[in-house]
Formats: sequence, structure tokens, C-alpha cells
Amino acid sequence: MTESERSTAVVAAVWIGSLLLFALPAFLATVHLVDAVLGIANLSVPPAGWLLVDAIAFLVAVQVATEIAAWRLHGGGWFRRGGRRLRAVRIAVATGICVGALTLIAVTTIWLVAAAATAGAGNAVIAGIALAFVMAFAASAVLTGRAFLRGYRPDGRLGGRPD
Repeated sequence: MTESERSTAVVAAVWIGSLLLFALPAFLATVHLVDAVLGIANLSVPPAGWLLVDAIAFLVAVQVATEIAAWRLHGGGWFRRGGRRLRAVRIAVATGICVGALTLIAVTTIWLVAAAATAGAGNAVIAGIALAFVMAFAASAVLTGRAFLRGYRPDGRLGGRPD
């Protein structure tokens, strides 16, 4: 395998991993956010309108996964693309993603531990598999955050110590 093939394989693996770990939560969060806003505004959407909401949520989810993949591959350097407004939007979105991911990890872990404690043997296996998924999500979130912090240091180190 040549160096460019290996690089392409790494980029593809990181992007697919970001899609698997972050696209679904971003999609669901977007759809639920629209639903909550419509509920607060006391508006209803016809079924065809929800198709448009789902399409927009899908595009948001793919963009979030792509940005996270860039974040994982390039560290904080991906923030420096584009103008000042675009960087501010990226930082705000990244902060929202981190806070949302940590909240999702905490709530899901608490729920899964409670479900596993009260479940029978068959359901405990399912809860264990789901907990493994949450831990993979958490590990990816931690690695992404470390890449973000490393990108702010000119020498690429994290927290003043070698990585």
C-alpha cells in the first residue's frame, strides 16, 4: 500500500467512524430540537414537512460528522480555515458538540447502568452492548477533545507534557 493509499484509508476510516458515532446523535438532536421549537410555538407540520426537516437534519448530521473528522485528523488547525466569522461559528458548534456529547454520555450511561441493574439476563447483555457503544462514543469524544487542545499549542503537546 502506497503512502497516499494509506492516507486515504485513514481519512476514510476516521470519517466513517465519525459518521457512526456522531451523525445519528446529531440527526436525532436536530429533529428533536425542531420538534421542541414547534411544540413551544404551538405549530404543527404536515408529514411532507417532516420529510424536509429530516433532510435538513441529515445534512446537518453529515456536516457535523465531517467537521469532527477534520478535527480528529488535523487537531485545532481546522479552526483556522476561513474567515473570522466562520471560525467563530466553528468554535461555537464545537463547543455545543462537546457539551452535548458529554451530556449524552452521562445521561445514557446512567440510564444504561440502571437498566442493566434491573434487567434480566437477556436484557443485561443488550444493555452491556449499548454501554460498550457509549464507552466507544466517550473515548472518541475524549480523543477529539485532546486533538482540539493539542491544536492550540505550537509544539503540538497537550497540557505542558509530552503526549
